[in-house]
Amino acid sequence: MAKSNSLNVFAVRSGLSFVLATGLAGIAKAQGLTPVPDVSVDASGTQPADGSAAAGYRSQNTATAGPWGSLPLQDTPYSINVVPQALIENVQATQPDQILRMNPVVQIQQPTSFNGRATFNIRGFNIVNFEEDGLRDSNGWGIAMEEYQSVEVLSGLSGFLYGPANVGGLINFVSKTPTPTPFASVTVGDAGVSNDGYGNYYVHGDFGGPIDKNGLFAYRLNLVSQNGDQGPDFTAQRRNLVSGVLDWHVYDRLTIEAMATAYDYKQNGLPASWSTASKVTSYPAAPSADQLWSEPWSYQAVETDKVGVKIKWDLTDIFSFRSAFRYATYTDQNQEIVNTIQTNNTYTQSDQARAFRRLANYDGYAFMDARFDTLALEHKMTFGFYGDSSVFQEHPDEQASANVTGQFNLLSPIYAAQPLIIAGTKPLYKDQSTFNKNYVLGDIIKINDYFTVIAGANYADIGLSTFATNGTLSARYDKSVPTPTASLLFKPVSWLTTYGSYIESLEQGTIVPSTGAIVFTNAGQILAPVVDRQYEIGAKATVGGMLLTAALFQIDKANQFASNNGNGTSTDVQDGREVHKGGELTATGKVFDDLTIVGGLTFFNSEVTQASSTSLNGKRPMNVADQMVKVYAEYNIPFIPGLTLTGGAYYTGSFYADAANSKPLPAVLIGDVGARYVTKINNLPLTIRLNITNVADKSYWQSANFVGDPRRIAFSFQTTF
Repeated sequence: MAKSNSLNVFAVRSGLSFVLATGLAGIAKAQGLTPVPDVSVDASGTQPADGSAAAGYRSQNTATAGPWGSLPLQDTPYSINVVPQALIENVQATQPDQILRMNPVVQIQQPTSFNGRATFNIRGFNIVNFEEDGLRDSNGWGIAMEEYQSVEVLSGLSGFLYGPANVGGLINFVSKTPTPTPFASVTVGDAGVSNDGYGNYYVHGDFGGPIDKNGLFAYRLNLVSQNGDQGPDFTAQRRNLVSGVLDWHVYDRLTIEAMATAYDYKQNGLPASWSTASKVTSYPAAPSADQLWSEPWSYQAVETDKVGVKIKWDLTDIFSFRSAFRYATYTDQNQEIVNTIQTNNTYTQSDQARAFRRLANYDGYAFMDARFDTLALEHKMTFGFYGDSSVFQEHPDEQASANVTGQFNLLSPIYAAQPLIIAGTKPLYKDQSTFNKNYVLGDIIKINDYFTVIAGANYADIGLSTFATNGTLSARYDKSVPTPTASLLFKPVSWLTTYGSYIESLEQGTIVPSTGAIVFTNAGQILAPVVDRQYEIGAKATVGGMLLTAALFQIDKANQFASNNGNGTSTDVQDGREVHKGGELTATGKVFDDLTIVGGLTFFNSEVTQASSTSLNGKRPMNVADQMVKVYAEYNIPFIPGLTLTGGAYYTGSFYADAANSKPLPAVLIGDVGARYVTKINNLPLTIRLNITNVADKSYWQSANFVGDPRRIAFSFQTTF
């Protein structure tokens, strides 16, 4: 019944939105209104703005490349692709997984809706840390896309750039900045229809501009309020964001920027986390994504607060100074559901209750850049420091669990009474603390118009401590190693850059989680830190309106996985090495004036080697798809100016749900469709958007633990003035 109602709502809303868009096009023409193409221009007023839809979403530069700062995207010896604000807005993404699901190098592991934090794979490795404006976000809770002007996805090791971090890559969220001229944008819409026909409505205001007539002060303010039902049934989401940035142009060479953010997120009716009992030899088909397989009383609540300051100072024509500091706190609490699949198409259910906990992060960097020549060589030398520390507080009785009573089967969910669980009755204590210090020295050496060498070293120091409830130290490690990087770029012609690079990274040993979707028998254990290595060769070419990139890589790292014990628990294990060899191809930009393509493919072979358990050697790591092909396209209808049809196809290859490779999960192809119409009414620009994701409403395994999102219908109206 719910499925039928969902289809009816889908048809009605899609039809109304399409009629509205085409109807407005007809009204505009009849009234003599001039439809405006989806165009914005750069500061010169002659070229499409960087990253705009008119530029085919092609960006020229990175916002940051660690100590190097901003670099031309084509001339970076790393595999980086940029998702600009225009694309985020046009696909109506409000959460990280909604935009990164389209990225050809990213595999989604866990949806944001589970606990307020999406998780990803890049090059077959879990991404556990994020960056915000080059400052580390060690948790990833509470990310609202309306706050950011772009997302930079780095594939591969990032040890020199961002310190001990993720092996497969890194995701950097770039904040919106004040605008030099007055700017205001208001968007109202529905972020997703529920099966019962109700929506998740929101309003987003984005404002900026100079404050005084001399332009010494400028601001940017983003406000979001969202609340309502969200498919499937019994799910709802609430989000409230206040984010502000203030620039002070002290004088031509010195700018000081201050920022503050408060974000409140709550999800009711969380998606279930899935595992299998030991007797289950294969995964069943994915349960219907249109239904809630957890409980209506499950929830996740997250609050994020951040304050920070940034300084940019051009001391002389040779020396410049860059520095930033940010303090952030994250709190959360939840009631999660873990389903364990049994034989005979049944499953058992466990309620995992987690009390209020708090994470405080301190992040900062300070770099000095020097530009000078030695003989015929041009140098940009950088030296400095960056790092972060965190303190994690929770209750001694932080998590409690209980079995949920019911006869559960995979044909249709049933909902049971909430068991009585008591957690968080004892006072908060400091459970763990971490630090990450990096002392860097690097040089970009331009030999001539054809060759450039980029080399550097990062002396990385990482530390981790866990504490007993009485405050005494339980376990600790502190490891320091130098991690070098070296790259050679060859630019035979202005539009083509080739490169080869080597990079090392110190990887922090995992603290086995004591809370979350997976229950670990060795919770709290600190696994040993390791050094990982990557070799990469690649090429980047600007051809017409397209940026084309290619990279071949090999990564060698320690093998770590969650070994399923078959009783609803797992053990986090570090055994052997993982070796991933493969390639990436991406394409971004205008194929011709009316057609835009954003997409690419990833392919690689991954296997475990040198494992003490010989049964693991030669196996593919769990939850790692060996190929992805993803393409998003837009076509401007020539005979209806301002109307753009959009769509995408996203293929993720098969993968295994276990380390022994005995439980394969199938490949999946997901399709999206949409439309956008840009016009003017009373001289105010108006953009109408309709986006339908997972248009066929497929049910599929996103990872071994989560089912993919159902069809999502979103529409909005945006005006700027």
